[in-house]
Amino acid sequence: MLTITTNSFENDVLHADKPVLVDFWAQWCPYCHRIAPAFDKVGEQYADTLIAGKINYDEEPQLIERFGIDTIPTLMLFK
Repeated sequence: MLTITTNSFENDVLHADKPVLVDFWAQWCPYCHRIAPAFDKVGEQYADTLIAGKINYDEEPQLIERFGIDTIPTLMLFK
């Protein structure tokens, strides 16, 4: 599972050679933990056609603000 940070976002997401499915999550979020197994499974099952990555809500406030994330978990697909 790819961990995406503010510093790596451009390279990991914007310049990726495949679509990137991003999970905005936080350690304290019970719903984030509920969807995590399904998200991980999608990442594994579709590894040939997409990249699955996670952005930590608490550790990446610039990305949270940039994309207007106000509820987590939030999933976004970047092409």
